Amino acid sequence: MNLKTYSLVSGSVFGVVCIVHLSTLLGNHDFVIGSHTLLQSFRIIAALLTGFMSFSGLRLFTKS
Repeated sequence: MNLKTYSLVSGSVFGVVCIVHLSTLLGNHDFVIGSHTLLQSFRIIAALLTGFMSFSGLRLFTKS
């Protein structure tokens, strides 16, 4: 797998994860892992982080 394919796949996967985090925030749904519920502040940070990682991966795809 070359760099261009890797950056496209990783940017797309992180984009999907970011959309899932944003949908749980906007839809006011709880995100439960086992018996623990994730706080809204954690979900905001996770959405920002995955959004940045998606942006970086897709930017690298367009540059290479």
